[in-house]
Amino acid sequence: MRTFEITPLKQAGCISFGMPRTQVRELLGKFKEFKKNKFSKTTTDAFSDCHVYYDEDDLCDAVEFFAEATVQIGPVNVFGTPYDVLRTVIRSADADMQEDESGFTSKKLGFCAYAPDGKLESVLACSDKYLH
Repeated sequence: MRTFEITPLKQAGCISFGMPRTQVRELLGKFKEFKKNKFSKTTTDAFSDCHVYYDEDDLCDAVEFFAEATVQIGPVNVFGTPYDVLRTVIRSADADMQEDESGFTSKKLGFCAYAPDGKLESVLACSDKYLH
């Protein structure tokens, strides 16, 4: 299991936002390329523990992580922390965090959680332009 430490708006582990697709693939290894949905302008790379999203110039824009990855944001082990606690930690760093029934979004930290019914399924770390 790989560990990814989030540096808000800059990088997720060894992956820097703005990094070329070819370099991400070299770092993360085996992948499948696919379109996330019919409206996607570019393809997404699926690795064993994350999906990497790219902009129209093939530069990394965001990384979505699943429980197969160890993800750290500050001292918090994201998937090892109850969702309510994670939400409280992020809100303490971003009072403007937006929340709805499917999770939360912190534009200040470039960090989103998908947690329908309060069960954390994935988190997304991204560049500042991804959420704007």
